[in-house]
Amino acid sequence: MGLKNNDRYTEKYKKIMNEKILYTYRLYFTGGITIAIWSLLVCTHYNGGVQSHHLLHREELPAISNWWSGLLIPLLSWFLLYRVQKRIVHNKCEEPQLPKQFGNIIAGFNAALCYGVLIAIFFTYQFTSIPGFMLLGILLIAFLYPIHQSECILGFILGMTVTFGAFIPTLVACIFSLIGFLIYRFVRPASSFIIFKISPVFLRNKENRSNQLISRLVESMFSHSAFIYVFNDKPVNFLMDPTRKFIAKHL
Repeated sequence: MGLKNNDRYTEKYKKIMNEKILYTYRLYFTGGITIAIWSLLVCTHYNGGVQSHHLLHREELPAISNWWSGLLIPLLSWFLLYRVQKRIVHNKCEEPQLPKQFGNIIAGFNAALCYGVLIAIFFTYQFTSIPGFMLLGILLIAFLYPIHQSECILGFILGMTVTFGAFIPTLVACIFSLIGFLIYRFVRPASSFIIFKISPVFLRNKENRSNQLISRLVESMFSHSAFIYVFNDKPVNFLMDPTRKFIAKHL
């Protein structure tokens, strides 16, 4: 009983320590990103003014000021990093495994950040068709990687914030993360089942039907009496019999 209580205490202690470590990281990151976004807004305000962006880049639609970024970015950072923290704790990650977990999270965050930055750069330099293709490419990436994870959403939004503000990237990220979730959780397993389970059976049945058709064709071609001779008082077709053996071996 004493050992069990000690094990429970140790596990609970590690869980609390992990949560404290993750909470500290979340606090530092949110504080740093808040200082950065407000510094950017203040500098922009005193150098030409803070911009506003129309929804869907159409002037007839409402314009959203970049001042909203000062509120959205800290809230999104705090909330999304909280989801990351809960995912790590829920996976019961031990202390030696934390660096690996952090590495995977940082890799997903950096990849999404670079992707968002590239979209913003192409849009800024008037390569308007490339961002559209890149947004569609997100749906293809969703088949291979869970883009709906919180670190990917946060990185994507931060990568586009300087160019578009925070509101429009947040809206785009919500839409594509929902679609990505459906693709990764439902469409991807269904596609894998069709490719690896149903397709081999279908191809095998199709192959058997093709072999049967070829055999019938060979019989119709070589069943003429001119190809038959008598061996040990038994009729033998010297073309059709070897052809059947060849089909059985190679087809």
